[in-house]
Amino acid sequence: MPSFKINHFLIKLNLFFLWLVFSLSSFLIIAFLLIKPFISSQQAVVSIYQQKSKPHYRLYAQFTSVPSTKSLIRIQIKSKDARVLILERYLSKYNSPMSAQAPKLANKFVEAADKYHLPWTLLPAIGQCESNLGKYVPDNCYNAWGYGIHSRGTLCFSSWEEGIERVARGLSQDYIQEGLIQPEKIMAKYTPLSNGSWARCVKQFSQELENGVE
Repeated sequence: MPSFKINHFLIKLNLFFLWLVFSLSSFLIIAFLLIKPFISSQQAVVSIYQQKSKPHYRLYAQFTSVPSTKSLIRIQIKSKDARVLILERYLSKYNSPMSAQAPKLANKFVEAADKYHLPWTLLPAIGQCESNLGKYVPDNCYNAWGYGIHSRGTLCFSSWEEGIERVARGLSQDYIQEGLIQPEKIMAKYTPLSNGSWARCVKQFSQELENGVE
């Protein structure tokens, strides 16, 4: 009898351990199945933000809007459009010979200013002071800026667009890059015989452009 009781007790003990192992294994399996989707979602979020931090985050851009970046782009576009529109109106307001090509030339003024890191008002203002925006120039010369016109000869261009490009490049290389940025400093080299009226004129028409044209 004692031996039978001992064997019976051992069987119950083994069954208890088997039940305990089974229960623990089941719990771990169920817990893993429940936690796995959460882990996967967190990994996906981390992956997306890692993609976003790279220059080519196309995955992030496909599924997430980036309002700050898009807004900045829109603001920049509107700013550039505004400059072009102001210049179109400016050429027409003063009945410039350039007004016949106002949309194209206004865009060229802005494009050249950005390309050569010039104030966008500088070339139109100089053109206004030197020739009333192209009204008083040598025949078939297209040089509204008095650039390269001196006692030794006259520098002419084949079109207004060529003139804008050439004068913008010259101002950048020979003036701005040498630290001659303010109209007064540009005047000392551009038209050294001026008594100061040239700089005042350029500043006046630059300000007029910056204020916009109705």
